[in-house]
Amino acid sequence: MEPRWPHRKPGWSRTVRAALAGALTLSLLLPAAPALAETDPAEAAPAPAQEAEKGDPDAPVSAPAAPAPPDAPATVPAVPEPALEKEGSPRLGQVAVSRDQAVARARELLPIPAELGEPEVHLWQPADLGSRPEWNLTWSSKPDEEPRVNYSVVVDATTGEIRRYFFERSGGDEARALTYTRREALQRAEEWLRKLAAPYLPEVRLDDRGSLGYFGPRTAPVHAFSWRRMAAGYPVPDQAITISIDARTGELTQYQLTWDRETAFVPPEQTVDAARAMDAFQAAVRLGLVYRPFWDPATQKEVWKLVYAPVVGLPQVDATTGEVRDAMGRPFTPVGWEDLRSLTPAQPYRPPAKPLTQEQALALAKSVAGTTAEPTHMNYQENSEPVPSKYYHFAWAPPGREPKEGEWYYDVTVDAVRGVVHQMSSWTRRPENWEQIPPAVDLAKARAAADAFLRQFRPDLVPHLRELPAVNETRWCRMPGPAEGEESLRPVCDGYEFSYVLLHRGIPVHGRVVQIQVDPWNGKVTSFWGYYADLPEAAELPPPEEVISAEAALEKLLSQTELELRWAVEPPWLPPVGLGKGEGENAKPPARLVYALAAPVGFAEAVDAFTGELVDTRGRSASHRVLEPEDVVGHPAQKEIELLLLQGVLEVEADGKFHPDRPVSRAEAAQWLVLARGLQPFTPPRGQYSFQEFSAGDGALSPSLQLQARYAEAALRAGILVKEEIGEAFEPDRAVTREEFALWAVRAMGYGAIARMEASISMSFTDAQAIGPRYRNAVALLAGLKVIDGQGAFRPQDPITRAEAAQILYAVAAYPAAGTPWK
Repeated sequence: MEPRWPHRKPGWSRTVRAALAGALTLSLLLPAAPALAETDPAEAAPAPAQEAEKGDPDAPVSAPAAPAPPDAPATVPAVPEPALEKEGSPRLGQVAVSRDQAVARARELLPIPAELGEPEVHLWQPADLGSRPEWNLTWSSKPDEEPRVNYSVVVDATTGEIRRYFFERSGGDEARALTYTRREALQRAEEWLRKLAAPYLPEVRLDDRGSLGYFGPRTAPVHAFSWRRMAAGYPVPDQAITISIDARTGELTQYQLTWDRETAFVPPEQTVDAARAMDAFQAAVRLGLVYRPFWDPATQKEVWKLVYAPVVGLPQVDATTGEVRDAMGRPFTPVGWEDLRSLTPAQPYRPPAKPLTQEQALALAKSVAGTTAEPTHMNYQENSEPVPSKYYHFAWAPPGREPKEGEWYYDVTVDAVRGVVHQMSSWTRRPENWEQIPPAVDLAKARAAADAFLRQFRPDLVPHLRELPAVNETRWCRMPGPAEGEESLRPVCDGYEFSYVLLHRGIPVHGRVVQIQVDPWNGKVTSFWGYYADLPEAAELPPPEEVISAEAALEKLLSQTELELRWAVEPPWLPPVGLGKGEGENAKPPARLVYALAAPVGFAEAVDAFTGELVDTRGRSASHRVLEPEDVVGHPAQKEIELLLLQGVLEVEADGKFHPDRPVSRAEAAQWLVLARGLQPFTPPRGQYSFQEFSAGDGALSPSLQLQARYAEAALRAGILVKEEIGEAFEPDRAVTREEFALWAVRAMGYGAIARMEASISMSFTDAQAIGPRYRNAVALLAGLKVIDGQGAFRPQDPITRAEAAQILYAVAAYPAAGTPWK
């Protein structure tokens, strides 16, 4: 009889877990004790699991069936179609839905416990034409209660419909193991969609490429779903119904309705064909190498990748004319990273031999502020991280609480170690009619002032800076008064803004910028921000070796997605406009139909510089975001595999498959166990890796080998792997046996000491004697915890398959580092 590898049963209470831990310890000390497999902790605390058929001992034990959460609507009541307002917003102080009606509506439709009492209430009613009044309702538990819960609801004060909902639970004895797959969570989300947004159902479509949710630590793991708005048959970006479901409990955690009732969607009579649009799009795209940080929620750290990305975003193609436009509807000008303007240093930068004294720092600060007066405030600060640094901070404040017209406030921070200005800001009270005063300085003079400031006060940065182009018109100042055409899009501003990106190895580093603002009336620099001017450690930035070409990157990008017809709506940051359907002075402009890249939601507008694969905003390959691979459908380990894919512990292969029956390699086992434990890859000091395959160091290793080396090091540091057992060579491609993986998993769960004990735990496997002495207790422990089936043959020396490993990893992921299983 082939052994099965069921997951551990969730739902154990802390009391049962403590009793189980005591029983395990006692059994280890008493060789004659009965096998752990004879006791099922789930019998003492029923788990929401779907048990195997009792009459068939060979039937697989499936993953737990998703329980029906307490908030599951028994019936889905119809929601009356909202009476959409057509005459404009009501006057201030007048709303169609009263406070009590809003509270009653929230309680009727949402799972808000009655014991929380009355909510905190706030009526948000802006005076802007076209804005809709909303009731903001909040229910919270008492501060000393565990767990803490918070319910936030926004009710439309005109229609009574739910616009937003957010639920959060923290503290207490929370469940940690995932229970709901994406498919099961979608069924729950669809119930809420029908309940909360019935009138909108004919106009929405599930976005399969939408957000997949978040399954990292330190927050509730959720499935996120998005139903895109469809207007006249085409999708509307940024207008959707989004719903999030807790992957552990199936509870509704978030709901949001984003809908624009003011824009007219009128399809053109004719559109250019897709081939012509693609030619125009491809000709306008300019990709270049750039270092980009991606936030990894699993490790709570930045991960730097080398990618190909555009400078100013991807263009759109007007579906009527075939012209290439930007998001604002203006003609798109292709810009490459190589086109960015560089600065010529005035003189080489020479750091001071020793940190500046207070007097020297003050002299520099006075020069920056353009004053000879003594400062009104001064302080000093030393930091040790990320590098030793010393800062002097000076401020000049005029008498009174704030400057009068013509008086200036100055704030300057000096980096004493580098001998340069760290940041500077200043402001004054503008005349009442400042919008009517024409700027005296044009863009060219303002740019020259910004360049001169950098050469004088940041000579260390000048050789490594490139000026970023304007992605909007905020750095341009127009003359006040009526304007027409493109000029009307330029706001009357109180400062020119310039941004410069830093380079490493001649490659721009995304997010590492300095910013300068110049006064448009006197041409002086009024602010300088260099907080992000420190580059990451060189070891964090992969060397640009063996990267694909920009042309190949663009070809890869276009091969993984396509252009779609969709609406382009007036950007929300433009000045407020009135209601209407395209008529009248205050009417909002109608939407434009465009061809745009149909990339997944969360796409970072970038491709991996080494592989050419699309990456999302977390830096993961878009091809690995498949959460329900076809080759695991119907497999006994399907649910565990899908849940671990959600958590990011596992990934599908480049072909979109998981290959459940393929043997697990050492490199895969180390990576999976580290991730299941909630750890991160580790780079040892000076790159001194422990295994001979990686001894040449990062500089001589490919990105894939670097990653293997770092996961192996993390597994060693965590005690999952033991160097003396592995040997000098890691052999990353070597298959892992079933007994090896059992031992490594038990160590990852925090039970390494039990696995090392000389006393043997009895077990019922028919080939128990074939299990090596080093692995025996680990195998018995997994069987006793019901992580694996303790009957039949174990086959300890057989390679473990990816599906078998997934069923054990599911248990590892549910255990914290201390070894006490989560509920």
